[in-house]
Amino acid sequence: MDGTQSFGVDLRGPDGNVVRVVRDQHGERLWLYPRSSAVALPVERRACSEWKLELFSDPSDLLTPVGGSVSFTCAVGGGKIDGAASFEDCGS
Repeated sequence: MDGTQSFGVDLRGPDGNVVRVVRDQHGERLWLYPRSSAVALPVERRACSEWKLELFSDPSDLLTPVGGSVSFTCAVGGGKIDGAASFEDCGS
């Protein structure tokens, strides 16, 4: 992540690819980390038919993040990625 005002989650697919979901000073963003490449691919919001990202965290306690919801269907790198997650109340 990029700085103390960032919050995100990595979603790993069964094929080993990782999608990083980030909310930071630039807004909500997706990045695809293909398992076969050292280069991350940005996922443009306009390339997505579904985009629901509701990340949240208590900025006073970044070591115990709390957040939830992620779902997207996007075209990237000549393929398609789908994601769904729910991670409500991760903190203790």
